[in-house]
Amino acid sequence: MTLASGITTVTSETMSLEYRLARKQQQQAEEQGMLSRYFDLQKPETPEYTTEPDQINDSLDSTVLQQAQSETAHYQDECGGCSRLTYRQCSRCGLDRFCSHACEERMSPIHKFTCSNGALTTADYLMSDCIGDKIPKDPDVLADFGFQRLLTFPDQSKLLGLYKGLMYLDVQAEELHKWRISGRLADRIIETFERLPPRSRGGYFPWFVENRPLIFPPVPQIHAVTDNDISEHYYKPAKFLLEPRDRLKPVKSLEPSTKRDCFIFAALIIQSQHPSPELHGPYYDFGFCACRNEAEESTLGVLYQQLIVGDIHQPQRWYWGDMPTSDAYAARFSDFCQAFENQDLIQFMDNNGMKQQRSSIRHLETYLNAPKETRHSPVWKLLTFLKSGDAECPPTEIFVSFGFVRCADLRVRSRLKQLYASILALADAVALQEAQATGRLLQFAEQYVEISPDLAEILKWNHWLRRSLANLYVSSDRKDL
Repeated sequence: MTLASGITTVTSETMSLEYRLARKQQQQAEEQGMLSRYFDLQKPETPEYTTEPDQINDSLDSTVLQQAQSETAHYQDECGGCSRLTYRQCSRCGLDRFCSHACEERMSPIHKFTCSNGALTTADYLMSDCIGDKIPKDPDVLADFGFQRLLTFPDQSKLLGLYKGLMYLDVQAEELHKWRISGRLADRIIETFERLPPRSRGGYFPWFVENRPLIFPPVPQIHAVTDNDISEHYYKPAKFLLEPRDRLKPVKSLEPSTKRDCFIFAALIIQSQHPSPELHGPYYDFGFCACRNEAEESTLGVLYQQLIVGDIHQPQRWYWGDMPTSDAYAARFSDFCQAFENQDLIQFMDNNGMKQQRSSIRHLETYLNAPKETRHSPVWKLLTFLKSGDAECPPTEIFVSFGFVRCADLRVRSRLKQLYASILALADAVALQEAQATGRLLQFAEQYVEISPDLAEILKWNHWLRRSLANLYVSSDRKDL
């Protein structure tokens, strides 16, 4: 898949992409189950490890909860629904105060997430994001409340501001949920704001009315809007980066392909976003796979924003759509494209006074200065996996080679992930890959961190695996002779 087609997939078929990603995860899990069974038959003997510590932790968690409920039962506190003082505790979890059942029904989004029996909807998650002033990340929230059709940070930020306005108008998550399942979410939002005087409606409401056909299109128009309007809406804010002769061209017609790839990436970056691993092309082409955590990814995103537009504060002034007209931006972007095409981004960063910023990202120079054919090393897949949730399956490229096939459960996998993260905080990523390829993972890791016996057995198994594969290849060669 080309970078252009990858972005088009994201802009026009978001739900389809999510389905394919879920299906890919399922297929990987099935493949890894087969590998686990295979290596279980051939693995060397290893000591058994008890799960008693985990059972003890679960017991302690239950004891602590019961103690907290007991200690809070004997004093008054502010009701979570009406602010009156009360002894009455939540009938569901017993942790917070509610003076009546009616107030309990109006519990805050924060309490819902701590309440042991609170049934959560996507509206609850949205309200929690509003309180935290965060763009939602949950795919269901994005789909249910219109965010997935707004692929630019400024537009998503305005929609979040609209929902925060509803929260300040005392619209509860339950009410928002009913509006959504009734199919009248947009109508109810407009009705709520139109009860206010025009001067009290803020700036987000008129923006919402103007963009409603894009955010919540009528059902028969969804496909047409997705294929045409969303892509244009996404790329339009970045067109000032192109030379005048290119600004009216469809993005897929930009030549050479490196200019097209850079433009698609820049359209994301100037709107204060950076590519996720699902955007395989830009995530790897521009070095985000070499970042150890989200903080480094954000640092790299800001660095590229500064590299492409100069002043990182400029995008804030473009928030409401007032884009620049100076040709200086096109000249700067042309230099960026040239550096990308020549695989010279590190030197381009240094020439623009950004050596200190990019040096804070430990593995960036190693990755971007490597020949493209060596950038597919499994260690970069490992770095990306270390940033994922504990429940996710390791990519097939690292499942066996880095020992995840030997993890008995999610807890062991999580500890192995943390071990690799600790190693890569100190060691060079390419050196780790070389150690894996030569069966020296344990010896290499011991230079940097202390390793528990069970994880040491997993890393030691890497040596057994390399030796077994080598014997297999030798045996195969002899048969051929």
